[in-house]
Amino acid sequence: LSIEAPKNQSFQECNVCNSDTCHPFRTEYLYFGVPLEVALRFGFVATYAWTLLYAVDVYLKSRQTGLKPSRYHAISWTTAILFMGINETVLFAGVGVSCAGRTALIGSYLCMYIPMITVVVANPILYGFSLR
Repeated sequence: LSIEAPKNQSFQECNVCNSDTCHPFRTEYLYFGVPLEVALRFGFVATYAWTLLYAVDVYLKSRQTGLKPSRYHAISWTTAILFMGINETVLFAGVGVSCAGRTALIGSYLCMYIPMITVVVANPILYGFSLR
């Protein structure tokens, strides 16, 4: 899978598709950029999940209940894998690595920022309930 730019065009001018948000296809991006992007996003989403579950755990401990640590692991890692699976499927399925349309990018951003916004909103509320 290699698409080269003609010699008279610069890298920025050589787009594989015709949508508004095309990215020039490079083999380096496929082998290095995509795995790095997936790993970073997975790490962020897993961190959001763990932070939210820590707040849930504090709330449950304040009520003298709680879950086993293995359940927290299962919930947080599964949530991160689920969001990343949805993200990568929306971003790359059907359009290929070289061209992600505007709809795919919106879905990708939602898979990244919905967990973050959930944590930012829910954590103060859960900690507030824990103090009562």
